[in-house]
Amino acid sequence: MRIAIVGGGAAGLFLAGLLDKEHRVTILEKNSSFGKKLKITGKGRCNVTNNKLPVEFLQNVMVGAEFLTSAIQNFTPQGMIEYLQIGGVNILEEDSNRIYPKSNKSQTIIDFLENKLGDNVKVVFDTTVESITHTSIIKSKNENLLSENLDNFITMANNHVYNFNAVIIATGGATYSTTGSRGDGYKFAMELGHSITSIRPSLVGLKLRNFIFQECQGTSFEAKLKIYENEQSDNQSYYKTAGEDTRSVLAESSGSVMITNFGIGGPSVQELTARYLQNDITNKTLVIDFVPQVDVVKLKKEIESYRNKNIFIFEWLCNYLPKKMAKVICDVLVLHKVRCATLSYSEQNRVVELLKNYKANILGFDSMERATVTRGGVSLHEINPLTMESKILPNLFFMGEVLNCDALSGGYSLQICWSTAKLVADKLNDV
Repeated sequence: MRIAIVGGGAAGLFLAGLLDKEHRVTILEKNSSFGKKLKITGKGRCNVTNNKLPVEFLQNVMVGAEFLTSAIQNFTPQGMIEYLQIGGVNILEEDSNRIYPKSNKSQTIIDFLENKLGDNVKVVFDTTVESITHTSIIKSKNENLLSENLDNFITMANNHVYNFNAVIIATGGATYSTTGSRGDGYKFAMELGHSITSIRPSLVGLKLRNFIFQECQGTSFEAKLKIYENEQSDNQSYYKTAGEDTRSVLAESSGSVMITNFGIGGPSVQELTARYLQNDITNKTLVIDFVPQVDVVKLKKEIESYRNKNIFIFEWLCNYLPKKMAKVICDVLVLHKVRCATLSYSEQNRVVELLKNYKANILGFDSMERATVTRGGVSLHEINPLTMESKILPNLFFMGEVLNCDALSGGYSLQICWSTAKLVADKLNDV
């Protein structure tokens, strides 16, 4: 069988190494080398998978968990770890079951996958696929465009015509366009009769309106984050003494946050955007708890205990926040020269409320270019979850990030690539 793999990233490269030698495989890759996006994953270390059992693994898949159940159970994270170790790749397990190559270099994984390619695999680098169509589609438009020698799929790339018995779309999503991921797979899918769900960035930062800590760009802190429906008519970023919010939480996360030039980013914010399931986040309310380890009652008692100490409220705030952020709070509340001993109960409540219940209006997600993964993609209703084969056209397959699946950070997205590719290989090798 003549097989085209469109995209030489993680899923495409892995699949090519799994296909039987009797197949004639062609990888059509836009870049001049394999795995350009794979090379930068895990900050260049390649978080290759996550060593969780399938049930727990799937709990970290935000969209498409049910669809991916067969894929993850068929080729588990433990299966990928064993595959790497048998192939001579030493692995390292770190916090939250994240798996890396012991070399701490993504190139180790790329080299390993590339070395799995057989003589039956032809690689065409620096080639842009312009269109993919099926003979049945062409016949319906113009019989004269076909000859008896053409097979099921006709692919145009760099003004060259290829024909194949099967095509696998492994182009990735629309993030990190400099690596070649520009959403081409969505265009090909639609040309071949498939539907594309709404696209948005995921595992990405948040843009905020009138964020009072904007001048602290580059500063990191620990916090608990929640997203609610917007309650503010003036769309202002502010704090208010309203106590605990009683509305439904749309998403929440805890951990490290970094102040950016557009709002906030960092691991906890990325997780928050992945857990947020809606497509539109504009004008939602972000609530930040800067002191999640201490409740409101204990925080007030602590301020009370400092009344006998001759220190400024700024110094007390520095117990919980970086100095730059403590200064901003004192500026906003006009408390720079106020000592804990002279702090009024009204001022005390305002300090505590800002620390525990700061509200900011969300302008939107940061750009797709800086997102880690894409939310949305080829509709899962049109794909067989047991094989990754199209329900619309036989011998058309989709795998990896081009599908409407995404997960939290931590090796989950790459394992989805490995597992979906393994199903495709199993299907094609049984033909």
